[in-house]
Amino acid sequence: MSLEFVVPLITEGYGLRDEDLNEIILIERLNDVSKKFSGAIRRIQDKFDSKARIRLIEFSELSGSTPDSKLWYSRLIHGHRHIFHSHVHSNKNCCVLFYYAGCTKDRTLLNKRVLPHEFAHYYQWASQGFPCLLPRGIPKEFVPQFAKYGEIGPRTGQVYIDNMFLDDKPFTVIKDFNERISDFVCEGILREKEFNHQYKEGFLEEYREDRNRDPAKGFSILGKAVVTYMRRLALRDVAEWHALLHLEGLDDESLQGMLVYDKKWITRKNKKYDKAKKAFNEIYKISLNSDFSSFKHVRNAVSYIKTTTDLLGIEIRTKEKW
Repeated sequence: MSLEFVVPLITEGYGLRDEDLNEIILIERLNDVSKKFSGAIRRIQDKFDSKARIRLIEFSELSGSTPDSKLWYSRLIHGHRHIFHSHVHSNKNCCVLFYYAGCTKDRTLLNKRVLPHEFAHYYQWASQGFPCLLPRGIPKEFVPQFAKYGEIGPRTGQVYIDNMFLDDKPFTVIKDFNERISDFVCEGILREKEFNHQYKEGFLEEYREDRNRDPAKGFSILGKAVVTYMRRLALRDVAEWHALLHLEGLDDESLQGMLVYDKKWITRKNKKYDKAKKAFNEIYKISLNSDFSSFKHVRNAVSYIKTTTDLLGIEIRTKEKW
C-alpha cells in the first residue's frame, strides 16, 4: 500500500486519547464501537494481565475526509483488511483496532479468535520487547512511540519474481514479510498465554473460512508479476497455517484429507514454479521449528526474510548490504 494513502490517517499525538477522540471521529467519519465488544475486551485484558485500554474504531465506505484517505479506506475494504491493529494510532496505554462496519466475520469468531490475535500485535511491542519491524527509510510518523523500531531491508533496489520485474522499490515486499513475522509472533504469544479451546476452535474456523481463496482473483489487471507474487505469498501463508495447526494440536486424522487437498490446491496455483512443493515443505518446517521469541532480534527477522524470499523465487536486487 502506497504511503500517500496511509499518511492522511495519521493523527498528531498517535493514540486516540479522550480529549482528541471526538475530533478524529468528526474529521474521518469514524465511530468508537468499543462498547459493543466490552465483554471480549475485558477477557483479553484479563488473559494478558494488561491495563492497556482497547478501542475499536469503526470505518466504512463513507469514511475519509480527503480523496486520498477515502481511497485508503476503500483499498482496505477491497483487500479484506476488515480488522487490524493500527500501531500509528496506539500508544503505551491504548491499543487501537480498526474495524470495518460491513465485516462479515461471525461475531463469535471475532471475539474468540480475531480480537485476541490483533491485540497480540500491540502486546508484543508494548509489553514484550519485540521490535516493530518496518521497512528501512520509512517516515518517522510510522514509527510507533511505544515500541522499539526494527529497521529491515535496503532503502533502494528493484524486486523481481521468477526474473519478472515486480516493483521499483523493496518497501512493499519488506512490509508484507514484516507483517507475517508479526503474525507468527502473535500466535506464539497466544500459545504461551494458553488461550482456551474456544480460541483454538476459532483458529480452525478462520482457516476453514479463508482456505482455497485465490488471492489474485480480480487482480489480473495489475499484470502477471503481481498475480504471481500474490499466489506465491499465499503458498507461504498456507504452509505456515499448516504448521500452526500442528503446533495447536489441530491437525488430527480428521483434518488430514483437507490439509492434503489444500497443499495440492496451492501448489497447483503456483504450477509454473517448479520449486513450489519444495518451498511449501521448507517453509512448513521453518514455521514448525522456529522459536517465535527469536524475532526479538532484528537479525533473525532479516535472515527469515532472505531465506523465505529465496525459497519463493522473490529477489531484491540492490547494491546495499542488509
